[in-house]
Amino acid sequence: MRNAQIRFPDIAADIARINAQREALVLGSFEALERRYPELAQVLLESVGSRQRAAHWMCTHQRAFDGRMAYELLGEGDLDSVWDLLSKAGRFGSEDRSAELRLAL
Repeated sequence: MRNAQIRFPDIAADIARINAQREALVLGSFEALERRYPELAQVLLESVGSRQRAAHWMCTHQRAFDGRMAYELLGEGDLDSVWDLLSKAGRFGSEDRSAELRLAL
């Protein structure tokens, strides 16, 4: 049996396609967050500075959440833990809030 030829351009194209789908899902999820919890989304957006960064923060596994994503906590009904981390990391009103929230990643 012959090994199939590895076509790296095809692999690269597949990865690019999947990354584009993931980015669309991440941003779409943040839109859903904005509809369901507009105040939380706005505070997160203000804390990290951009919609894309806020969207990715929500999808990042956080040590403070025992390796889970903020969306997982919201799915379990634990909105308070997400607010707690944002308030600790962001100290709303501080000039350093964006850097501190990034450190919470």
